[in-house]
Amino acid sequence: MMTPAATPSLQEKQRENLLRMLDFNSESAGGFADAVQDSADRWGDQWKVLIYDRFCRDIISPILKLHELRKKGVTLHMLLDTERDAIPDVPAIYFVEPTRENLERIVSDCAKELYSSVHLNFAYPLSRESLEYLARASVEAGCTSMIAKVYDQYTNFVSLEPSLFCLNLPESYRAYNDPNVADTQIEQSMGAIVKGLFSVLATTGTVPVIRCPNNDGPSRMVAEQLSSTIREHLNARNGVFTENSSNFQRPVLIIMDRNEDIASSLYHPSTYQALVDDILTIQMNRVKVTVKTSGGEDGGDDGRSVERTYDLDVTSDKFFETHAGSLFPDAIDANEEEMKQVTRKEEKIRAQTGGSDALMNGTKDLVAAVDTLPALVEKKKMLEVHTNIFHAAFEGVTKRHVPSYSMLEQKLIDGSHVDKAEVLQLLASKEMGTLADKMRLLMIYFLSSGASGAEMAEFENAYQQCATASEQPEAYIQAWKFLRKHSAFQRRASVGASLQAENGAGPDGGVNMSKFKGLAQGFLAQAAASFKNFLPENKKLHVTRVTDAICEMKPNTEDESFLYLDPKIKANGDVPRQRSPFREVMVFMIGGGNYNEYQNLLAYAKGQQPPRSIWYGCTELLNPEAFLHQLGSIGA
Repeated sequence: MMTPAATPSLQEKQRENLLRMLDFNSESAGGFADAVQDSADRWGDQWKVLIYDRFCRDIISPILKLHELRKKGVTLHMLLDTERDAIPDVPAIYFVEPTRENLERIVSDCAKELYSSVHLNFAYPLSRESLEYLARASVEAGCTSMIAKVYDQYTNFVSLEPSLFCLNLPESYRAYNDPNVADTQIEQSMGAIVKGLFSVLATTGTVPVIRCPNNDGPSRMVAEQLSSTIREHLNARNGVFTENSSNFQRPVLIIMDRNEDIASSLYHPSTYQALVDDILTIQMNRVKVTVKTSGGEDGGDDGRSVERTYDLDVTSDKFFETHAGSLFPDAIDANEEEMKQVTRKEEKIRAQTGGSDALMNGTKDLVAAVDTLPALVEKKKMLEVHTNIFHAAFEGVTKRHVPSYSMLEQKLIDGSHVDKAEVLQLLASKEMGTLADKMRLLMIYFLSSGASGAEMAEFENAYQQCATASEQPEAYIQAWKFLRKHSAFQRRASVGASLQAENGAGPDGGVNMSKFKGLAQGFLAQAAASFKNFLPENKKLHVTRVTDAICEMKPNTEDESFLYLDPKIKANGDVPRQRSPFREVMVFMIGGGNYNEYQNLLAYAKGQQPPRSIWYGCTELLNPEAFLHQLGSIGA
């Protein structure tokens, strides 16, 4: 059986597909590893321009950097819907969705002969109707000779990390929950999800077993359509699945619906990546941060505030790869410690390379010291980026009293006792948290506590009094009405057993609060005091519990109640008697996912022996406030 380490990640495979596309879809003679190395290292033989729409731009941006596009011969990259000058001596690679609007623009470009030839790459296959339209329109425009090739790429998903992807489908929760949305629109939304998931599976080349809730929700609709689509391709001569399953343990694809656990999308997280997304918002692995400049920097005065955009990429940032899922104070601690080590090494090297001591120690030591200095300087720059992010996030955390909310919410989701007075204090206080923070707490209490109507009325009144005194008294009321109306969501949000067994931690996750008190230097001392209420996220969220139950085939759990769909065979959805545990898992959330669930799944996967390979995908990545706004748009 292939180990997770030996198996190329989804992101690596999509990267290879994109690099091959930039080489005019030329095939490498070697295997996958050779192809990746060859495509990445080889300079493009021909200059070209890249034309994309906004959807496909987001597919490329987290995977290929500007210098990599240059290396493949891409001299210009431009949006399809912008006015572009003719470059008649250069071929163009188009990477777009096969929409009617895009096809019309392509035909127009060909008729104008903007480029020497065009190579059309569609993010997902054209329908027969669209293909016929393209052929007919190009004939009528007299530009068929301009179109060199047409390719279906199966790339309509965004690989944000090796284990994280999204379909970038906006308003995906509203799409199937708003009563004002027509049935045809719901079907289109579900169809888009099926196309995206099929592209993910086509990229991996694997045919999974599909599990989903046995109800009439969107997860079952998507699962059954996806299973049928895969079966059609397996029966086709030129299908996209070429795996040899005789010696390959198949993965499982677990498709779930956001309504099964609303609370996890509203919760105030306490891990680095999820908290930064909550406070600052991460978009396509980038975060915007306001920093204060020092004297002379950017030509400004001391203390001038400027906005910077930083990349948060686990594939190129070792610190972020290690600490994205760490508790926020732990990540701050690690950053401070690594910065001290780098500074000490840098000072030592500079001392070695200066003065007469450098000559006495010999040229070999001098060369070695000089060679290591650039790497240290680069690492120091990366750590300084995280320091700036920590400061910006910390400012929001303290201003909004996030630890107080996080502590209460985690207790609620865990099913622990929560003092009613503490909840009322946060809801009524004008100084502690924003209206969005208060509404999130109110919703989680409603979803998790099983409180009576009278008790909820008291909490709602406390929120209303605070909201009335604000500039937006009606903010989030529509979202609250929607949640109350759909009271079936209640009792859905719950957290199961702790991860103590996997992590070897006690009830408090093995974290001694004195540790935080010991972080007694400057910024860290402030952070330690503010984060004393942060509890380690050592509990399995709903999505992780379901994943564990299905992978381990636990009795009296979702493993028995979920449908079992195998695209390789025609079956009625019943669970077969003879099975083996799954080691490779793909979890997909319809209606929006979040970094909170993603990090919880990764922690679970790492705690398994041997570690499981888990991918987390969703229709769109939403931070809690964005999800709250989407709730408020339903029925409005």
